[in-house]
Amino acid sequence: MNTKIVIIIDGGLVQEVIANGAVELITLDQDIEGGAREHIRKIRLGPSPPTECYVRFEEVTVDPPRLAKLWKAASEKPSTTKNP
Repeated sequence: MNTKIVIIIDGGLVQEVIANGAVELITLDQDIEGGAREHIRKIRLGPSPPTECYVRFEEVTVDPPRLAKLWKAASEKPSTTKNP
């Protein structure tokens, strides 16, 4: 079984990370405005020169039942029923 992860974002910020198994997660945010300098690192994200990123080690909640409910809800097809 693959490890599944749900990342809840609000206002452009990670609010919560839920997984069905143990994982470690780092976010690299290129929007460093207002970020504490001690969390900013120059990191090469691809073939271009290194860029400043706000680095955050995210806490991950291992909660398989909750993840399964969220995964199911997100995977359901939208209702195509028209309102009368």
